[in-house]
Amino acid sequence: MAAAAPAEWRQIALDVTAAGDIIQTQLLVRPVGGDERDDRLTIGDDVDDLIEGLRREHFRDGQRTWHKARSVLEPG
Repeated sequence: MAAAAPAEWRQIALDVTAAGDIIQTQLLVRPVGGDERDDRLTIGDDVDDLIEGLRREHFRDGQRTWHKARSVLEPG
């Protein structure tokens, strides 16, 4: 996530929405001295793979699983 962000940021949030095999992600960046905004940044395939793996690990046939998740990263 940090690799996709601009040089100076104070918070990055990755929102994930998943339904079945469809997973959508949105990367929100709060720059230093600014408000949160959607920079429509592309996350790497490695992050996509981690998200898919996490969802697969949490899925149990016939039981509920998560549909939304938010990961927040702050420097330091």
